[in-house]
Amino acid sequence: MRLLTRGSPLGLRNQLARIRPDLDVSTLVYEGRPQPPAYAQMRHYAGEATAALSFAILAPMQIAQKLPILLDDLTELAGDWQVLALLADIPEGSELMPSFRRSSFIVWARQTVFQLNWERKRSGIEAWDWRPWLPTDLPAMQSLHHRLVPGQFQAIEAVTRKRLQGLVLKDHQGRLLAYADLDQGPKGFWAQVLALPEMNDPLALNALGAALAENFDLLGRPIFLACRSYQPWLQELAAQCGMPAADEQALLVRFLSRYARDLAQQEAAEELAFGARVPVAQLSGEAKEPTHT
Repeated sequence: MRLLTRGSPLGLRNQLARIRPDLDVSTLVYEGRPQPPAYAQMRHYAGEATAALSFAILAPMQIAQKLPILLDDLTELAGDWQVLALLADIPEGSELMPSFRRSSFIVWARQTVFQLNWERKRSGIEAWDWRPWLPTDLPAMQSLHHRLVPGQFQAIEAVTRKRLQGLVLKDHQGRLLAYADLDQGPKGFWAQVLALPEMNDPLALNALGAALAENFDLLGRPIFLACRSYQPWLQELAAQCGMPAADEQALLVRFLSRYARDLAQQEAAEELAFGARVPVAQLSGEAKEPTHT
């Protein structure tokens, strides 16, 4: 997300953006002559349950040896921040994946990012009335989140990032069909949508783009739609719209040791109580089991 919306993490704007009281940043440098230094950085916003990897910069010959060391050290520092887990997202098929697995990261979901195509005055979009959410919408949003996000990962997938006031979509009976959690940067606008399968008309996504343009000054920036693998119907809907895929990513998590036991117990209890949920990782309509290391 950050690369698409904010550009290179090493840019001056992004470096200055880290000077804020609610943001913790930790950067590690691994030096080993004669090879160049290797770098990795993570960030944590006050009040959030997770930290996230911002970037890792290594020469190709350093990945197998140095990346696991950097990831292990960052995880230890993340424990000092009292977070539940360290998150990362990498391109599908990345050469970094074996090193992340060696450092006890698992793939908890996959994500396809589409560039949203929309027309402001397209006929029929008025039937899909996205509006800014209100505090009174939060219980319905929490219920939808609980229904769609796999139970064992709800602690690391927040209902909202609270970066911007998002949008909600309801049917004629007032039932919540979807909501869009939003973020933005100088390079683009980000919409992560949680939606019921009943939102099955491509015009609903066109209407989302029009609503964003109405409520925010896009300044010509592209809108990126994030489709998580636990909502395969949303990815299919975006494909029906002919949207170009901007990126395909594996979403990774490493739980801190004190939380891993609780996670295993919760997962076992939910399987007993509720049975199978939506598959955690799903690609091309083929269900896959969660990847463990």
